[in-house]
Amino acid sequence: MFKEECPAAALDNIVLVGTKLDDVENRKVPKEDAENLCVKLGCQSYFETSASTGVNVDEAFFSVASRAYQK
Repeated sequence: MFKEECPAAALDNIVLVGTKLDDVENRKVPKEDAENLCVKLGCQSYFETSASTGVNVDEAFFSVASRAYQK
């Protein structure tokens, strides 16, 4: 699992990112399932993003960057 491969210092700064928010017809994972997985894995946040429209891409990146900068 990914947590075994992460450096210990990074374990409290993991976010789950769902992609292709703009492709509603082909959605594979319901938002509620992704949010539940985020909690189960101990991730700090869950973001649904779209590279095509740019929705939440900056927010996801800055969430991780700001937490890293605070350390």
